[in-house]
Amino acid sequence: MSIRQWDNIADTNVADEVPAQPAPPEPTAPAAPENPSTELREVRESLDALQAMMVPKRLMQDVMEGLGALSAQVENQQAERAQLHGDLQEARRDQVALLLNPGVKRLLALQAFLNDLPQTPELEHAGELLVDAIEAFGYEPVEADPGTDFDKKVHNSVGVEETDDEALDGKVVREVSPGYIYANAKRAAFPARVVVHKYV
Repeated sequence: MSIRQWDNIADTNVADEVPAQPAPPEPTAPAAPENPSTELREVRESLDALQAMMVPKRLMQDVMEGLGALSAQVENQQAERAQLHGDLQEARRDQVALLLNPGVKRLLALQAFLNDLPQTPELEHAGELLVDAIEAFGYEPVEADPGTDFDKKVHNSVGVEETDDEALDGKVVREVSPGYIYANAKRAAFPARVVVHKYV
């Protein structure tokens, strides 16, 4: 065997005995930091989405408040119209009463004259016809039965009778002449003339 062949064998054995070294890892670039503008954009998008959810709620709240105010305004206007209608009705009644009062006053004077005369069936019938005529004009008799509370809006006191019964104080004793009130007015056009109890 020649020297060259021995050298080849030696080189082969040495190569087999030496373990192969692993290749060093390739250097990697460091991770790039997150873009701040991206984070801000995400936050802005979240805020926009939240605002989009809240805006309809605010609008609905504004609408409901507006409807509530409108409803209250309508109720106030209706109340004002009702009050105005009542005032107009009362004013109309007063105007009609002013037109009718002179004629009705003459009928009442005639009624009082007939009542002072000795009563006969004919006079009683005439008195009833006068009452019917007065009521036909829209007038109603004022309540003035004994025991009725005296009310200066519909009664005119023409006398006082003393009493020791406190429960009778301010009560009507008797009616001297009838009174009449027109169409549910607040005051009688012709107050009933009455005598009233006074507690002493």
